[in-house]
Amino acid sequence: AEQGPDRMCPMKLRLSVIAALLAVLAIKLAVLLQLGHHPLLEPMGEIDGAYYRHFGEMVARGDIMLSSRDSFLGQPPAPFMIAPLYIYFLGLIFKFSGDSLMAARSVQIVLGTVGVFLLALSVRRWFGERAAWIAGGLAAFTGLFTFFEITILPTALDPFLTALDLHKRSEGNYNVFLDGLKVATGAKGKGLFMPLRSAWTGRHDGPDLATIYRLIDPDRLHNRMAQFTYPSQ
Repeated sequence: AEQGPDRMCPMKLRLSVIAALLAVLAIKLAVLLQLGHHPLLEPMGEIDGAYYRHFGEMVARGDIMLSSRDSFLGQPPAPFMIAPLYIYFLGLIFKFSGDSLMAARSVQIVLGTVGVFLLALSVRRWFGERAAWIAGGLAAFTGLFTFFEITILPTALDPFLTALDLHKRSEGNYNVFLDGLKVATGAKGKGLFMPLRSAWTGRHDGPDLATIYRLIDPDRLHNRMAQFTYPSQ
């Protein structure tokens, strides 16, 4: 089949994606090397990062339930009032890295790079390849994401976890696709469903649209929508 103007052959696409992800990782690594040891980002004193570090070290030493009364700043640990997921994330990394903060930050920027990839995949399912590249580029160059990823705080995992959740929701999720289409077009009711059915099936009646969405390849659906919307292309 002849390739569309904004489509790449599979091998070229794979190589382009790998090169883009390596570039994203290099950018994040450069930020880590520049700011990773900045005094204001060190988890010391009584800031939240210090608590996460302390509890992570306890988990790494085998205190899975965090029941030890080891002192923190010369006092017993504060009540367990912070998000536990990040504590165990740090504990796992500390276990194999000797309590290395650099190792934790390195894992976080790798997950951030994976998050950029997952976001691009999700957008590709909904809006096509060109939109995926744009979304991935915007995520890669959003400095706040990378800044979060080099901190010792739960927000370091937010870009990755959000992208992962979005990716899972995009897998054949007709309702998510429909919500995005409503926002993008402003159309509702028959003004949305009738043109959508015509674009997908060429008819004004037929199977349930959610069934069509699950059965037909997403790229083919998006191509049909583009042809219906822009018949001259």
